[in-house]
Amino acid sequence: AGTPAAYNTLNTPRGGQYRLVLSDGTKVWLNAASSLYFPTAFTGADREVRLTGEAYFEVAKNIEKPFRVIAGGMEVKVLGTRFNVNAYTDEAAVRTSLLDGSVRITEGSRSGILKPGQQAALEKNKDFSVNEVDPNEAIAWKNGYFLFKNEGIESVMRTIARWYDVDVSYQGDVKHQRLGGTVSRYKNLDDLLKT
Repeated sequence: AGTPAAYNTLNTPRGGQYRLVLSDGTKVWLNAASSLYFPTAFTGADREVRLTGEAYFEVAKNIEKPFRVIAGGMEVKVLGTRFNVNAYTDEAAVRTSLLDGSVRITEGSRSGILKPGQQAALEKNKDFSVNEVDPNEAIAWKNGYFLFKNEGIESVMRTIARWYDVDVSYQGDVKHQRLGGTVSRYKNLDDLLKT
């Protein structure tokens, strides 16, 4: 038997973002406040990484070695495709959004295959659903902007807080406030909050 693979963990801070290329040529964009655990070389029967937070993957095709992402109780298995996984622990669900190709989503004994333009969501209460979405919304962060569509203010502010490395407190009842819009992630925080 060969030498066991060594593993690395890449952590991005709040306000940080990082792009890396894995040993098989797979490209990964790691969002703020995220962590990726991966081997220095894929030596086994498959290619497995573990994610906390959010990442966008462009997986190098290799039919002999499926690529697997383990994130927040959900497993995403692919051969070669482009997809986004959002698995922040402070969000209500783990979401996988498929841009092209196909992926198999597994949680416990449940599994399903996503088509491009679909998103699988695993809620904290273990409810599992697949919905049609605009996949470009899921990767807005990778392309340098925030995109919100009728989203609750607390969800919006969690996203902003991770990027600008700030803490948020609320005055009064804000649970019913919804926000929408598109804005650059590189805008000054004061200008963003005014917007």
